[in-house]
Amino acid sequence: MFELDRTIPESYANLISQADYDKILDISLEFFAQSDLQVTRVQNGLIFLAMDETDRELQAGLDNLVKTLAKTLPSEWQRVIEGHFARLTKLKEQEKAYNFFFKDFEYAQQYLRVLIKDAEAMPANLASELVKKIDFPETHTLLVFDFDEQFRFLTQKDIEEWGVHPDELFEIARHHIKSENIEIEEMVWNEEYSIYAFFSGDFAASYLLDIEDNAEFCIGEYGTLLAIPAKGAAFAHPIHDGEVLKVIETINPLVLQFYDHEPGSINAHYYWYFQGMWDIFPIEPNSDGMSTIKLPKNLEKMLYGDKN
Repeated sequence: MFELDRTIPESYANLISQADYDKILDISLEFFAQSDLQVTRVQNGLIFLAMDETDRELQAGLDNLVKTLAKTLPSEWQRVIEGHFARLTKLKEQEKAYNFFFKDFEYAQQYLRVLIKDAEAMPANLASELVKKIDFPETHTLLVFDFDEQFRFLTQKDIEEWGVHPDELFEIARHHIKSENIEIEEMVWNEEYSIYAFFSGDFAASYLLDIEDNAEFCIGEYGTLLAIPAKGAAFAHPIHDGEVLKVIETINPLVLQFYDHEPGSINAHYYWYFQGMWDIFPIEPNSDGMSTIKLPKNLEKMLYGDKN
């Protein structure tokens, strides 16, 4: 037997029910039982797989699958799930490649990338194993391999033999993001203010980590307002005046739509960039059960002065 956590991840709750999640797990586990892939544990939307030749665990995430199934008739779920995981039958061959990569940094570094995940998206014990850092508050920037059309989240054990400091690995990975295909669109609301939308299959949020180099046009006199609802979608507004909360009110439905429905969702927070630092727009609960988005204190002081 293996560790099996059937609790539906919080990020799936607005897409499917607990019963739906159980069904997805049942079909997925039956698929793996009929394959030569051994499941070692299921935890928080991740199925971990072991290979005969190695003690490394491989990860099969359910995030994108769940979002696809939420828009698919239940009668089609088995076909979709089996098709989704069919590519994993190549994992044994891929693991041989990974074993080579973990011994040859000079060759492997070309596949390094970073992805952004909400800090609450995975359990602490799992997160502690991964190579990660914090850039955007309340998120993790994770070091990954982008190889053979699949991502592998790298662990501390994976990078041991390289002997390269994690800071250097993240610098290399972020540099590679610059070469990814990023679509940028400018949206103008009522001729008042501009919102820049960044779209990519996987790396829009990661691209904005280096906003000074990649999107300097998004930086206003008072910095930048940024939303990263999903890995493939980000929205930025150059802050030139005190209308920033009005901008948030305008784009919030769009941000929530991407957060709820796009694969690789991150969060629905708003961030402020200014002179190399990222801050988060605080959210305060109201007595009516709703919440209010507030300006970061330092931004408020810059825009309106110190009222105290």
